[in-house]
Amino acid sequence: MYARLHSENADNWYEDGKLRYNYDYPDATLRKWADGLKRAADENRADDALVFFNNCVGIQAVTNAQRLAAMLRETAPAVQVVGPALPRQASLFGDDF
Repeated sequence: MYARLHSENADNWYEDGKLRYNYDYPDATLRKWADGLKRAADENRADDALVFFNNCVGIQAVTNAQRLAAMLRETAPAVQVVGPALPRQASLFGDDF
């Protein structure tokens, strides 16, 4: 399962630049997503789900992802919530150094 969340503000969907992605999801909407993801897991309809927040003008995407993860941990502890892999600085000297 893959979901890409941009915004619920239809007035800005076809705007240029940052305005299109300037949106902060309310908790009620995030709760609906958490409930739907839990239901999909409970009914074995999805082995994996990727929820991608693309409302990235400021830090809305990060805070929305953190709030959704917290809701899932609270209501669906059996669902494993995994965040993005942290970037790793490449070594100038190779991996053996």
